[in-house]
Amino acid sequence: MDIDFGMIGLTKIESEIYLEIIKEKGLIAGMLIKKTGFHRATIYSVLNRLIHKGLIRTFRKDKKNYFIPSGSEYVRGLIEEERRKIKKKENEYKSIIKELEKVKDTRSVDESASLFHGKKGVKDILNIILNSKGYLAFTSEGGFKKIFDNYYYLFQKVKKKKKINARILLPEILRNKLRREVTGEIKFLPKEYRYPATTVLCDSKVIFFIFKEPPTAFLIESRELYDSFKSYFEIVWNIARK
Repeated sequence: MDIDFGMIGLTKIESEIYLEIIKEKGLIAGMLIKKTGFHRATIYSVLNRLIHKGLIRTFRKDKKNYFIPSGSEYVRGLIEEERRKIKKKENEYKSIIKELEKVKDTRSVDESASLFHGKKGVKDILNIILNSKGYLAFTSEGGFKKIFDNYYYLFQKVKKKKKINARILLPEILRNKLRREVTGEIKFLPKEYRYPATTVLCDSKVIFFIFKEPPTAFLIESRELYDSFKSYFEIVWNIARK
């Protein structure tokens, strides 16, 4: 059995453990540890997430807790949830397009646009930022850290080591959560200022990031567009709070 459960939002480890439970029609945690080789803490963490998603349930037999697959209706529910997420992402792209249309008259023959899909492609764009002298950013609500995990911390470390000058606008909701992690000059925006995608201005480039699975980046190289967004950034920066 070879099924990609990523389509219903499972990680690689979650998929592997869920598949073992399906194949055996139920297992105790100890057997999952032996079959997968994952650490005990990892197994229990994943099992709790699968239970929370409604994909598995437990029953007790001979003083042991067995983890068994739930009915197919739960998988159908997750598929519907993924469809809603795709629809939401489509609406976010439409929001980006509206922003671009506001400055469409500034386009020149020298501009170019590229779309990057998946973690590898988005990392390539993030590395462009790490090779710059500085950047400005409007951020959405914390998706970078959630999607990239260890690379997120590496990004902050390299940025600090290279002394990259960054001015970053964060949502007020992330004040206590990310303030000590993000390197650069930071200000916070009230909740009425929300951005569907993280927007970065760097070296005459405007980059839109959507940090959801799979992550996506849209890069536009245009001095005119960059200047338009930078002017807007400076206005918002002046009303943001430290």
